[in-house]
Amino acid sequence: MRRKLALVVFGLIVVSGLVAALMPGPEEHLAELIAELRARGEPVTLAEIDAPMPPDAENGAAELDAAMAWWKEHQPDDDSEAPWEHRVAGLWNPTLEEPWHETASPEQMDALRVLLVDLEPFFLRIDGALARSTLVWPLGPRDTVAGHMVGYRIPIQSLQTLHKLLAARAHSGATDDDRLIAIRGMLRVGTRIRSQTAIEQLVCATIFVSACQMLRRALEAGSVDPAAAWITLDAELRHRWSQRLPELIRAERANGLQLVPFFIDGSYWTYLEDELGWTRPTVWERWRQRLNGIGRADWELHPQTVGDMLERLRGLGMFLDPELSARAVWDFRDDERVENNTFAMLIPRIAAKLVQTDMSARLARVSLAAYAHREAHGAWPTSLESLAPLFPDGVPLDPYTERPFVLQRDGDALVLRAQPWESLFKDIEALDDPLEHGHVWRLPPR
Repeated sequence: MRRKLALVVFGLIVVSGLVAALMPGPEEHLAELIAELRARGEPVTLAEIDAPMPPDAENGAAELDAAMAWWKEHQPDDDSEAPWEHRVAGLWNPTLEEPWHETASPEQMDALRVLLVDLEPFFLRIDGALARSTLVWPLGPRDTVAGHMVGYRIPIQSLQTLHKLLAARAHSGATDDDRLIAIRGMLRVGTRIRSQTAIEQLVCATIFVSACQMLRRALEAGSVDPAAAWITLDAELRHRWSQRLPELIRAERANGLQLVPFFIDGSYWTYLEDELGWTRPTVWERWRQRLNGIGRADWELHPQTVGDMLERLRGLGMFLDPELSARAVWDFRDDERVENNTFAMLIPRIAAKLVQTDMSARLARVSLAAYAHREAHGAWPTSLESLAPLFPDGVPLDPYTERPFVLQRDGDALVLRAQPWESLFKDIEALDDPLEHGHVWRLPPR
C-alpha cells in the first residue's frame, strides 16, 4: 500500500513538473507583451521615449551640477553647538513649522539674510543654468539592479536642496528682482527638466507649485511688484501640466518592463535580501505556488507574480485613450480594474496632482492680470470677462470644473478662488484644504 502511495505521489510530482515545464515561462509572457505593444507602435523602453540630448549650449544641467557642487563645498561652518540648518530660517530647518518665515525667530531670519549674501556666487551660477532652454541629464543604464533599480534620471536630492535655497531667496532676497528671479527659477526647474517617470514628474510639479505659493505670499505681503511679476513670470506660468499624463504613463510602463528581467533571473531577490533584508519564500511556498498554476517560483514578485506584474503593466493602457483628459482619468479611481492593479491605482491621484499644478499656474496668471487691470483702470475687475483683453487665448478657467474662477471682494482686497468643490470632489484627498494648497488667493491693493 505504501509502495503504491509512493508511486502515486512520485507520478504526481513528475506530471506537475512536466506541466510546469510545458507552461509558457515568464520570458515568453514578457516577449508576448512587448510584441503586442510594438505592434501598436508603443514604446517599451525609456530610451525609446527619450528625445535626443540637446546641444550643450541649450542645456543647463552641467552648470546646475556645478552650482550644487559649489554649495556642497561652501555650506556654513558647523562649529557651534547647533547645526546651521537649525540656526538659519528656511525649509531646511526642522525646528520650524510652516510657514517657516512666520515661525522663525528674528535671529534665524537674520542668519538667513547673511547666508543669502554669502550665496550670491551660487545664485549667479544657478541663474546661468536656468537661463538655458532645457535641463537634461543622460538616461542612466538599466543593466544592473543596485543603483539603477531604484535610481532616477534627474538628481532628485540636489533638486530638493535647490528648491529650499531658491525658496529662501524668494522670500528674503534683498530686492524685488532677487525675489522674482528666485520664483522664476523654481518655475523653470519644474518645467525645463526632462523628466519621465511619476516620481520625477511629481518632484518637478511640487517645486512648481511651491513657486506659485511663494508668489501668492509675496503678493499678500506686498514684497513684489505685480507688474514686474507679470513680465517676469507669465511665460513660465503658461505650462500645461495635465498634458504630461500620457507620457508619464508610457514611461511608467516602459520602466516596469525594463525591470521585469531582474525578477526573472532572481537578481531582484538578491537585491531585496542584501539591501532590505527580505526573505525568499520557503520550499513549501514555492511548491504551493506551482500547484496553484503560477509556475516557476523564481519569478515571484511578493505577493504577486511576474505574470500578474505584466498584466498590470498591460492594464495601464486603459488610461491612454486619446479622448481622455487628465480630469477624466479621475473617474477611473472607483473602477474595479484600477482597484485590483497596484500600478494603475496611483494614476488617478497623479492625474489629480497634475491638474492641481495647472490650477496653481492659472490662479497665478489671473491674479497678476487682476493687478494689471487695477493699474490700468484704477479698480479691481468686476468679472473675469473684463480680463479678456489680457488673454488673447482666453481667460484661464478652473481646470477642475472648466468654469471661470470665482471673484469676490473682501473690503479693499480681491479674493480669487477655485470653483466650490466640497460637494464635487470631497473624496479627493489633495483638495481637502483649498487654502493650504493655494487655491484661494487674496490680493490686497497696492
